[in-house]
Amino acid sequence: MKLWFLLSGIIIVFIYWQKRRSPQKITERFEDNNVTKLLNKLPENCIVLHDVYIPKKNGSSVRIDHIVINQNGLYVIETKNYNGVIKGSENSKYWTQIVADHPENFYNPILQNNQLIKELHYYLRDALHNIPVHSVIVFGKRSHLKLEKPIKKAQVIKRFKLSWVLQHESKDIFVYYKERKAIKDLLSSPYLEKSIKHRRNQYHLITDINQYKSRNKKSSM
Repeated sequence: MKLWFLLSGIIIVFIYWQKRRSPQKITERFEDNNVTKLLNKLPENCIVLHDVYIPKKNGSSVRIDHIVINQNGLYVIETKNYNGVIKGSENSKYWTQIVADHPENFYNPILQNNQLIKELHYYLRDALHNIPVHSVIVFGKRSHLKLEKPIKKAQVIKRFKLSWVLQHESKDIFVYYKERKAIKDLLSSPYLEKSIKHRRNQYHLITDINQYKSRNKKSSM
């Protein structure tokens, strides 16, 4: 009987957790679709990519919501549709969302995007030589950003400012279209799939060699 009550309690908690999490996932997808529509309206000289998967050293991959390449460089865009008040600082591990006086922590999106940019740099390497990479975090219109300043490692904005941020011309750099196209080709699906498969095989090969060396070392002792 005690086991039955315990299982019932676990099921109730699980259902409650799912109900709380599902609306956030739905609104995040909705916001991501809004950003997609906005980016697709950018001028033709802007190269826009959605849902880009970048291969990692171990053969797995990471997903980038959106990438925009224009004359100012490459923009890595992470979308967040969190309602209510958003508090945090550039280097704090977690930020806080406050809705109806209820605070809830989430991982710092600047740190999250920085990690994605590191993976992108590792993958593209020389293709990004002298091309600036900009981190952009986009929140939905129902959020109220109350972040500690200064924030230097990223642009943290609401969606209505995104077009201006992307098209605000820099006087210090100009990325030619052929350079943008070269990066786009490296980020195209067929090339990425081949690279992910190659790195996965390479990772497994290195792992097998290390295990073989370890076994031989133990047997010789």
